[in-house]
Amino acid sequence: AGQHISLPPDKLFIQNDHLYMDLDGERVKFSERALVALSKYMQFDEDQDKTWINYQNQSWLIPSAHAGPIDRCASCPAQTPAPPGPRS
Repeated sequence: AGQHISLPPDKLFIQNDHLYMDLDGERVKFSERALVALSKYMQFDEDQDKTWINYQNQSWLIPSAHAGPIDRCASCPAQTPAPPGPRS
């Protein structure tokens, strides 16, 4: 609560339309205030139901959790670059 921590993209996941991070095996849910701050680094593709985070000229696909608090889709690689081209 109110902590400042590093944000490794491979620790992020989405579950039930919320952004979480795996922090030493604990599921951390981002506050609305944190999401607003992060939104300038994120891009969404609603047609494909995918979300990317973009930072320092790199893009990472944020996987969706399908079961359990930290279980992530094995077929959703944590550091898949976003496809080329502009995203809105």
